[in-house]
Amino acid sequence: MKRHLCLLLLAGAMLGQNPPQGVDAAADGWASEVAYEHAKKVLREVCALAAKDAPAKPASVHNAALWDWPTLTPQAASTGEALFGTDPVEAGIAQAAAALVAPLRTYSGLRTEVKVHAVQPHAAGGFMVTVRMQAAAFAGDAGFQRNATWEAEFSASADSALRLSELRSTPVTWVSMSAPLLRDTTPEIFGRDPLFSKCVARGPEFWFGRLQSLGELSFFGHNGLAIGDLNGDGRDDLYLCMPNGTPNRLYLQQADGSAQECAAAWGADWLDDTKAALFADFDNDGDQDLTLAMGPTILVLRQHEGKLIPSNGLRSASNASFYSLSAADYDNDGDLDLFAVRYVKTRYGESVPQPLHDAHNGPTNHLLRNDGDKGWTDITNASGLGVANDRFSLAAAWLDYDNDGDSDLCVANDFGLKNLYRNDAGQFTDVANAAGCADSGAGMGVAVGDPDNDGDLDLYFSNMFSAAGRRIAFQPQFRADKTEQTGRELLQRFAFGNSLLLNDGAGHFADRSTASGTFFGRWAWGALFADLDNDGAEDLYVPNGFVTAPLEDDL
Repeated sequence: MKRHLCLLLLAGAMLGQNPPQGVDAAADGWASEVAYEHAKKVLREVCALAAKDAPAKPASVHNAALWDWPTLTPQAASTGEALFGTDPVEAGIAQAAAALVAPLRTYSGLRTEVKVHAVQPHAAGGFMVTVRMQAAAFAGDAGFQRNATWEAEFSASADSALRLSELRSTPVTWVSMSAPLLRDTTPEIFGRDPLFSKCVARGPEFWFGRLQSLGELSFFGHNGLAIGDLNGDGRDDLYLCMPNGTPNRLYLQQADGSAQECAAAWGADWLDDTKAALFADFDNDGDQDLTLAMGPTILVLRQHEGKLIPSNGLRSASNASFYSLSAADYDNDGDLDLFAVRYVKTRYGESVPQPLHDAHNGPTNHLLRNDGDKGWTDITNASGLGVANDRFSLAAAWLDYDNDGDSDLCVANDFGLKNLYRNDAGQFTDVANAAGCADSGAGMGVAVGDPDNDGDLDLYFSNMFSAAGRRIAFQPQFRADKTEQTGRELLQRFAFGNSLLLNDGAGHFADRSTASGTFFGRWAWGALFADLDNDGAEDLYVPNGFVTAPLEDDL
């Protein structure tokens, strides 16, 4: 399970001691995880009773006086496109459960989620848990979701059993939508490609063991995509990177919205492990070129007469693979330059970050200056980007955060701090700490936008939210054999979640992750600001997930 994986990670590598012997929390000495299992079971039972409008007190609740069952009234289905609100919650166990679940109990597919992300043992033998609660249901196309944070106290009864004795809830926040904002149209768009269902739609769990293991194992799914109007017909096309040994796919959008696969016809059906792709006009001839990150090589393909012709193969001096690509005219000379980031020196799982919370043993990233017909020049060190250029980088974004007319660079790094390189006439200085956006954590991606509509650019880092990590990292035995407090605090930050950093207009960022609620992005890999509902305000889309067992309640 995801919890067990995170438990192994935090209690083993992060703690600097031997990992747990198995998944038995009691045998491994983690009383907090025993408390978590008990609390989760009880709170699920309370939610199930609320969904059934069952007034009888469950055995897991301390005494009858604590189970004052309210009158339950379902809410009416929303008729608006999207409605949001907050409902107050009265004190009491039954009241908190009813406020969260009861309004949805007559709808279909009612589902509740219990995520315990803090456990505080009491000296008397009981404990308190802090829990993120969610309930969701449907009425036709209408969707409903209700969220709250609970603090649940468990105390010993006369028979020494730990029972729920108090439950405090924040106000319930809710959203009702008459129809989904997004609809999955994958089959109708890609149905013309006979290999789509057999090949493209397969996940890493299918390919693992079926493909050659040259390069990175396909199990990890580190393959990207690019969107752009390749053939100049005014419609966006899609280039899809595939695992090692399977051909990359190029889908040209047709007038009816469907996609025609034509990678071979364009000379773009490469079989090499391709982690990233980028459409951009690098030669200023008015059409889109294609750049691919294939192992330690960056391949630049120019467009010519309906073909993508390789023009430059830029190979790194080391064998570390490039993971993502981004382009900007950093020197304002009229053409696009290229920045490429790298993650591990050999293979994922072999290159171990040291120290885990502030690793500096990763491969170098590279800035390639576009010199037109003369080719490309690696100016990483000459431009100042060689500073702090040894982290485990996964993504980068160009932005003019200080509004001085040139492109600055932000780099999201796993296992440590982020970089923000200020551009001053083509020379870069890492100012992440001074600007307030170093943001320690497991950096997976970075999004740039203006969610507060104040005219300057803000940052959102997708990191990792782990309920198990948050519970474990704050227990007394976490790194108990270590004397360095800073490292312990940084590791606690690793499971916090995503970060929303708002620009104050003077080049400094303020962390609004908790206040905005955007820290909870689950095990996030990237993010995108976009106005999904056309109301003039930028929304935030966060893809997430990780390899896990088939648990029905695991989102």
